[in-house]
This record gives sequence, structure tokens and C-alpha cells, in this order.
Amino acid sequence: MRKNSPWGFVALAALAAAGCTSEMTAQKVRIEIPAIPTLKTGDFAEIVLAPFRLEKEVKDFDLNQDLADYFQDQLKTKFKGPISVKTVAWTGTEAATDAAFWKKAALGPAGTIVLTGKAAFAQESRKALLSTEKRKFEGPFEPEKKWAERRNFDLKLDVLVLKADTGEVVFQNTFQDTLNYENMRQTPAFAFHDLLLRIKPRLFRALFGAEKTQERFLLLK
Repeated sequence: MRKNSPWGFVALAALAAAGCTSEMTAQKVRIEIPAIPTLKTGDFAEIVLAPFRLEKEVKDFDLNQDLADYFQDQLKTKFKGPISVKTVAWTGTEAATDAAFWKKAALGPAGTIVLTGKAAFAQESRKALLSTEKRKFEGPFEPEKKWAERRNFDLKLDVLVLKADTGEVVFQNTFQDTLNYENMRQTPAFAFHDLLLRIKPRLFRALFGAEKTQERFLLLK
């Protein structure tokens, strides 16, 4: 019978070590993902901000004025041309996408685009039932707070971008977000601005192709 050579054991050990070192490891990385822009800033000369059609009047503040102020300021980072605010008389019968309505409004010549749409802002108070289990060091006579109250705000923007001279819609999408506050005295105006801050990155990414940071895993040997 042929005896096993000691060199055979050495070779097997080397192969096992090589197999161990070839194991893959994953490293998390953050990368910027570009998006294809809907609007190319070189294709138009001016942006006009028109009032949003409100599903329900907001009594606490001027929603359209706040929208106009916010977008007029933020759009300057993407567009270096003129940005103006113009009024439109909504009668409650026309559709926001009615080309004839916008042509009649005459908000600008060819090369002008209009940012408008529909807006809905709602607020309400909500109560949630908390756990009734006592904490480990809670005194036996301490009052139990079974309910927690939150103030909820919701903003929905049906955004339209259209050509001022023809009324042709070049962009249409809905953006919605909700915030809950423990502070029951939170004012609607501040909540509205917080919601705009959350919606703006999604809107600008859709309009101008702003980059979005995403996490990926890189496999390493």
C-alpha cells in the first residue's frame, strides 16, 4: 500500500487557507444617483408662479402667498432667469389642466413656463392609547397617562408645469406628506413650512433631475 506523503497534507492546508482568504465582505457606501430632468433650464426663459387652486380655504394663513414666497426663493438655486408671481382668478368651474383657460390668462409669451396646481392642507388632533404596563421603578400611586395627544398636519400638492402661451402641460405629479407633533400648540404656518421642506427634494428631483443619495453595498475580497 502506498503511504500518504507529508507534502499532501501541506498542500491541503494551503488550499484551505486560500479558501478562507477568498471570502467576500460587504462595505456600505453612499453614492449620488442622478435623475433625468423633466425641465431643462436652457429650454425656457422665465418661470411664472401662479396661485394653486385650493380644495379648501385655509383660515390660519395665506397658503398661496407662502407657496409663492417659498418657491420664488428656492427656484433661484436652479434657474437664473426671471421668476415672477402672477394672479389667476379661479372661478371653481375650470379644470387646472384646461389649456384654453391658461391661454386666456396670458401669463407670458413663448418660452415662459407656469408652475401651479391644486393644494390641500389639513390639520387635526389625534389621540393614541399608550401601554398600561407600569414601569419598573414607577410608584404605586403615580397617575397613569393612558392617552397621548398629537397634532397632525397633512399637505398635498398636485403640481402642474405648463407652457404659458399654449397651456400645454409638460409636468404633472402629486406630492404628499404628513407630520405629527407632540406640541399641541404647533402653529399651522410652521407645520406647513416643515412639510414643504420635506416635499421640495422630491419635487426638485422630478423637475430638475437633482441627485439623490442612496446606500449601496460594495463587495470586497
